[in-house]
Amino acid sequence: MNFFEKLELFADRNYVIFTILSFFIAIIFYCLSSVLFNQYSILVYGILVGIQLFLFFRTWLKYEQAMHLELIIPLILCVLCFALMMFDEVHLKNDWYFLPWGAFIGGVISAFNIKLIMTQKNNMLKSSSKFFYISILFVLSTIYFNGLLSLGNIFNAKQFVKWEKAKVTVPFLLMTPGGSFNDAEFENEEWGSRFMNLFFMEWEGNFPGEMTAEVKVFKGNFGKDYMLKTYDQYEKVDARQLY
Repeated sequence: MNFFEKLELFADRNYVIFTILSFFIAIIFYCLSSVLFNQYSILVYGILVGIQLFLFFRTWLKYEQAMHLELIIPLILCVLCFALMMFDEVHLKNDWYFLPWGAFIGGVISAFNIKLIMTQKNNMLKSSSKFFYISILFVLSTIYFNGLLSLGNIFNAKQFVKWEKAKVTVPFLLMTPGGSFNDAEFENEEWGSRFMNLFFMEWEGNFPGEMTAEVKVFKGNFGKDYMLKTYDQYEKVDARQLY
């Protein structure tokens, strides 16, 4: 039995349990993203989401009537969680740069599935759910691969480009789950204003004003410069407080 046959067997027997478990993992991961996010943890999580996406549509292709809305919603949330963490935790000059490429890959996958349905003469092609099925597949694939391409751009890509200076404030007294602690306005207008988590900053007084910091910019594997959102006291080599 090859790998895909094992996945198919797993989906047939345990898909509901797997979907519910993935949903809770997604919620926990997002709420603690400022602590848990690094290139290795997000890679593992991204692979799990990709497997879930594959299992869902492979199972739906075989058992259309068995795939109810309560199973679609957790999958959507898991994919959105992965893409949102990549969008939120990794800053590009153009944060939507990889979206067209994600749409292209999503379109190829959708076309492949249409061909597969036609080849197997599956009744889904003639049913009222065919447009819904292909639309959901295209949208989720686009969102997922947008995040995956962003991950590929930063993975083990630490070639230093330059320091970018920013004026930093504390806009919120409480940090929300998966949220932001600092508002950084960069001198370089190409980076604009960004929500950051600069946990190493040392503030003076009970109501801190404006401070200045610098953040390293790295060259990505796909040629797109990036900076990360979160830096703690152990990451002062990549971000530093000036005054």
